[in-house]
Amino acid sequence: MLKGDIGAVSGIREPRMLAVRGPASTTGGKSGHDEHHIGLRPDGGHRTMIHWWAWRTQEAPAIVKAALASAFSGAVGALLVRPRKKGHQGYGESEELILDDAKIGLIAWGGSTQRGWTFVEITGRGCELVRDWTELQSGIRALAGYEIRRLDIAFDTFDDNHGFPQTLAAYDAKRFTRRGRRPKRMFTTWDSPHDGREIRIGHRGSDQFFRGYEKGKQVLGLAATSRYLADPKAATFVTLALEHGLTTQDGEAAPELFERWWRHEIELRPKKRRIPPDSIDHRDQIFAGAYPYLQQLLETVSPIVLPARTSKTARADLAHLLDHVNRQFGRKLRAACANSGGDFQAVWALISEDRSPIQQKRVRRGT
Repeated sequence: MLKGDIGAVSGIREPRMLAVRGPASTTGGKSGHDEHHIGLRPDGGHRTMIHWWAWRTQEAPAIVKAALASAFSGAVGALLVRPRKKGHQGYGESEELILDDAKIGLIAWGGSTQRGWTFVEITGRGCELVRDWTELQSGIRALAGYEIRRLDIAFDTFDDNHGFPQTLAAYDAKRFTRRGRRPKRMFTTWDSPHDGREIRIGHRGSDQFFRGYEKGKQVLGLAATSRYLADPKAATFVTLALEHGLTTQDGEAAPELFERWWRHEIELRPKKRRIPPDSIDHRDQIFAGAYPYLQQLLETVSPIVLPARTSKTARADLAHLLDHVNRQFGRKLRAACANSGGDFQAVWALISEDRSPIQQKRVRRGT
């Protein structure tokens, strides 16, 4: 069993683990799925899924770990932590988060430039294990200063009408154009049918980034895909189809859906705009509002288009403007305020008039 030191969170001795143990695993430990697999059944009536969730808070690491223990208490197995030998993206210390013998993310803190932030990242494998996002978020969003730093939202299709050629055609038809600009795109195809195709639209690390790819082939892997294409009805693939929820309406395994499994995915980051803290609750609407093409996929969903700029950005622009005013005119403004007996409002009243006092005198003199 993996061990990790979490200080005063659990209050128990070896093995040290985050406090609450969920129901016993039915898979005998490892699930057997690859680390990239994401569950196919969206929760709570949502049509999209959360694929990656990174956030930070001003709470101390011990408090954050306790919140994570509570959040994942309903998952299979116990949530453990394992110290890492290095920090993470400027944070001085970090630990891996382990659930059901799989790495599901990390927690990081410390560092001279991080100003007291504690950072948490839940990977796709971790998101797969979340059964109820509303319940999981209830404690996390209550943490002081909670901010989403990355959020990936995914939508899967299993038909011949949505895939690589359709996504590429949508880009050419300007269905990914936002605010009059069409982002750059890159796509990957291979000579071998065993390799999955992928298209990327936008810049990775910007506010918004799209990727579409053949998820079925990614899950199966190169060797398994090769065997599947040779014998689609092999028992191994029937079993895999049942495990991944690839079934007909009658509940029978449909391994052929692996070939048509196409994933649409957006990656959001708060570069120039804030990601609202309740974005997970409104993931369908945000997904539909990301690009016109995605709105077409979710026709019955009312799209939410995140604003291009946030109040935080506006405050930064105002701070820059006031810094410029201070450097250019600060000494004169302070002198004027002193001459007015400290009455800054009187000084501002003179400045804000259409004509300055000197200009008014010139008008009266006819000069």
